Amino acid sequence: MTTHTTFEELYARLRQLYYEEQYAAALELAEAGLRQFPLERTFLDYWRITLAAKSGDAAAAKAFFAEALDQGSWFSDVLLMRSAALAGLQDDPEFAALVARNLELAESDQARQFPLYMLRPEGKCQSGGPACPLLIGLHASGGTAQTSLDFWKPAASLGWLVAAPQSSQALMKGAYVWDNREVAEKEIRKDYETLTESYSINPWQTVLAGHSLGGETAIWLTLRGALENSYFLAIGPTGPLMDDPGAWKNLLQERPLNGLRGYILQGELDEAVSAESIAALVETLNLAGVETELEIVPGVEHDFQPGYEEAIRRGLNFLAS
Repeated sequence: MTTHTTFEELYARLRQLYYEEQYAAALELAEAGLRQFPLERTFLDYWRITLAAKSGDAAAAKAFFAEALDQGSWFSDVLLMRSAALAGLQDDPEFAALVARNLELAESDQARQFPLYMLRPEGKCQSGGPACPLLIGLHASGGTAQTSLDFWKPAASLGWLVAAPQSSQALMKGAYVWDNREVAEKEIRKDYETLTESYSINPWQTVLAGHSLGGETAIWLTLRGALENSYFLAIGPTGPLMDDPGAWKNLLQERPLNGLRGYILQGELDEAVSAESIAALVETLNLAGVETELEIVPGVEHDFQPGYEEAIRRGLNFLAS
């Protein structure tokens, strides 16, 4: 079997085999992936459960589910009870018992989650002291606050207070999403209130930043006016709104947009985004009076690479000027 250089390559091959209904080959690939990419175990465990179910092997699917729970993995109710691929198991008493055990594990694990990672210049941004600009950085879909931190470190190096919140919307262990934007808005507002109570923040220099679906969410929150006087920095924005120009145009008509600005970074080699959708959004924003710059970052793909660092600093300098 072919060895894949990255998990992204393996994941793409898994999806291809699944849509071609080559379930046995896909399951073999998922098993090999466990050995090659042990840190991606939760994703691969779900694939194993699903592929066994699609192959008609209910006993194997339940065995893979039990093994996943033994290893500490867990999955959202949406994945387990609303997935068409698992429909044949959802009335099975043994599967129901595993789902109940999964819920207990998920609730226990999430109760221990630290909701807000902080980065700041040493000795600065303290309450009562000189104010710092603030960046709130949103992780990619399927990520965590911690996995996004490399994108936000350049802001801290420039003297910004950085807060990286983690969405409460769990897909599975170690994978959180921003699918419900209204819930995301409520959580970000609460985080902002906490930050303003605990740190000295310049209210005229707040940036909502995000990567991938976090980038789309950061743009949406800014245009919604979720935080006063905020700008946005979006890195490789993806999501349902990026493919719906009408949704952006409707949003842009909801409130005055005077003074809003944004900066979008697109990796030159990023195949996860639609360059056409990003270009169309930038044009729409500028026509609506939201001054927005687009920078194509040479030689980088979708996920973090050092080539993004200087581009992020340029974006922040543009927004803070």
